[in-house]
Amino acid sequence: MSNKVLLFLIAIFALTILVGCSQETSSIDTRPDKTATKTNTEESSGTDNASETNDAIVVRDGETGEVGETMRLDGEDYIFYHFTPGKYNVTLTEMPPGGGTVWVDENEMITNSSGYSECVLVKRYDFKAIGETQTVVIPQGTHVEVTINTAFKFVEVK
Repeated sequence: MSNKVLLFLIAIFALTILVGCSQETSSIDTRPDKTATKTNTEESSGTDNASETNDAIVVRDGETGEVGETMRLDGEDYIFYHFTPGKYNVTLTEMPPGGGTVWVDENEMITNSSGYSECVLVKRYDFKAIGETQTVVIPQGTHVEVTINTAFKFVEVK
């Protein structure tokens, strides 16, 4: 084997290791194929991550807190956030480049044509900037999911 081929194979091997390591510590949003947000449970700190302050509930991706529930679907962990049905003023407080999304999905799961479990989308709310607020309606029998690396403040409209 020539030195160039050997160096090329070593470079490919090193790149494969680097990519594999970075994937183990990141969250993966599988939408639209699977309508739940995958979270890496190994990174969870175990602290109260959805906190209530001044009638506001802060939901942060990958953290269950008071309103989140970890669900195991197709061998992966997902977090579904359960709210009292009603109207909420929702403000984006943290986001990755490109904005963030709040999905309101039915609690009932279906199996798609590829054999994977997924939720039925009720409504999608896209946010483009930190501080942006939208009114989100959460009907009975639904839960909320959020984009990876985001946080949202939910305040019930009374």
